[in-house]
Amino acid sequence: MKPSFWKSTGFLLFFGLMVCSFALGAPIQPTVQRCSGTMSFTSNEGVARITIGKPNPMFPPDGGCSLQGAEFNVSENPVFDFWIRIQGSHTVAFNLAFGQGGLNYPGYKTRQDHVINVVGTQVGMTSLGDLGTVNDGKWHHVVFDLGYAVNAELNLDPAKIGEASLGIFDRQSSLDLFAGAPSQSFPTTIELRDMVLRPRESGERYSNDLSFTVSSAAIGTSNDGSKKYLVGGSVVAREPLDGLKVVVGSETRQNASETLGTVQGRKNFAFILTVSPNTSDLQARLVAADGKDLASRKLTLSPELTYLQGATINIIPNSHNDIGWLDSAEATANWRRDMVIGPAILLLEKYPEYRYGMETNLYLMEYLNRAPTQADIVHKLIAEGHLTFGATYNQPYESLWRGESLVRELYYGRKWLREHLGSDVDSVTAWGTDVPAVALQFPQVLAKSGVKYLMLGRFRPGIFDWYSPDGSKVTVGSLGIYGRLAAYLTPYEPANVALQVPGLLRHWDDFYKQHNIPPQFPITDMTDYLPPTKELIPLQQEWDSAVRQKFGVQLKMKFATGEEFMNAVSRDSATKFPELHGEWPNNWAYIHGPTHHATVSAGREAGWNLVAGEEFWTLRNLLSHGTERYPSESFDQAWMAQIYPDHG
Repeated sequence: MKPSFWKSTGFLLFFGLMVCSFALGAPIQPTVQRCSGTMSFTSNEGVARITIGKPNPMFPPDGGCSLQGAEFNVSENPVFDFWIRIQGSHTVAFNLAFGQGGLNYPGYKTRQDHVINVVGTQVGMTSLGDLGTVNDGKWHHVVFDLGYAVNAELNLDPAKIGEASLGIFDRQSSLDLFAGAPSQSFPTTIELRDMVLRPRESGERYSNDLSFTVSSAAIGTSNDGSKKYLVGGSVVAREPLDGLKVVVGSETRQNASETLGTVQGRKNFAFILTVSPNTSDLQARLVAADGKDLASRKLTLSPELTYLQGATINIIPNSHNDIGWLDSAEATANWRRDMVIGPAILLLEKYPEYRYGMETNLYLMEYLNRAPTQADIVHKLIAEGHLTFGATYNQPYESLWRGESLVRELYYGRKWLREHLGSDVDSVTAWGTDVPAVALQFPQVLAKSGVKYLMLGRFRPGIFDWYSPDGSKVTVGSLGIYGRLAAYLTPYEPANVALQVPGLLRHWDDFYKQHNIPPQFPITDMTDYLPPTKELIPLQQEWDSAVRQKFGVQLKMKFATGEEFMNAVSRDSATKFPELHGEWPNNWAYIHGPTHHATVSAGREAGWNLVAGEEFWTLRNLLSHGTERYPSESFDQAWMAQIYPDHG
């Protein structure tokens, strides 16, 4: 008998599907209550109908739903039992959130996301499995053992993970936007009914007793014209299965096979597939020792990369910081010293091939004030180009103050760096990863200050030459937002990355070829207050032996600073980047709008007064023939105070 729906009072969790239990191990019947973002929701006779529609162009195209309820314990109610019907092909997933995510800092504490892919794949998110092919317009009864998935996929004891919450969302379409991918099709409808979280029942079978995932990436062409693919994936089996092998081919021909042997739990695999030039789709089958097919998946063979086939992946480790968004400015600077810059220096000393960057020079000033004994090693690492700080003092709202304030960003950025650390250090790259704005004259200010590059965040992805009205320009590398392309490097296992990255590069093949850009591609590892991601180091170290030498993958991988990457793509005089002219107006007017009227007005008045003060003091110094000393230190402190309020 199917359980009936019931309603209970509770609270909403944004982008989360929350459920609750009123008795130990008692079944829980969640009901969808509200959706947001790209998802909308209706209910009729016990069926929840979620529609993924066209996104609002002013917001990232993410979506999620919430429902009335609370939380549950996976060890008490490990089974997620439900009926689902899907029409459409838009990516969507369930999310089991538990454990510690984020920075483990007040205001930044979150649970870790673990997805069950329903349609497509949420790239870069820890997977607990998938539902197979369910978007065929038919009702499917799914009985998914969450407890087993946690144990088999993550090697965790469900009894020790604490409270968990179950959700449904899509974040892949947002990643697609920043990856330069075509927009996904709309709409897609997901209908859910008879949802229940419950204990296991004796003798029942589960949808994820046996899981089989497989994908491919083109890696080259043989001398005879045949196409070579890297094929990889995983098998997860609850019961031991002997003599397993993966067989790839068509109905009439077997193209390749890989012996897995006995499998219980999770086992990954990767092998080479060679096919004739016109082959498109094949079947990948999981075959038992007796020849019986246990599972099958469609294996789509994507086109081979052309211009970017042998590209170099530039991993750019970076940390986006606001002066005081995390905490007070003082506490945030201490966090930055202890959790970001300090650990990065240790890694840079140990691994010469590693790189790390902070976006503004203020953070260097703060660090040296708090760790003066580190001055020599910091100087050495900056001079070597292994550690970088951006060319501006901070990341401002560029049109908030007068133009002279923008100039002072470079005085206390690049100019300060060279004057205080020496002529063997420099920074010719500015960063604007957060605020969605470029002032009309900012490229001019940068160019005339000796800055060649500007790295943007919330602008459309690409590489551009951005011109001011006077004809001066900077070359802009636009990252999408906060470097989310690092999702394509997770879970930091070489074969997995070799399977994922070509799909990303395929969106850029024509752009690089059209503009004759050297085949260097950036993947930034960056988000708010991000400490160094240590897992990237063995990924880069093992890349050559694990995939280039073993499988013939042509892609190369190295660490780079933003400046090293921009130098690499700008070195060829034949390269012609798309041109941009004019202003990118800031649409964050609400942050420094009416509620900050007094602060902004005082800051603007200070900018005018400081310029007037400098003019009068210059005249006073000249008229006194130098006996009246110009108060440079006082003006420096005053200007740094005037431009100190950044975007956060």
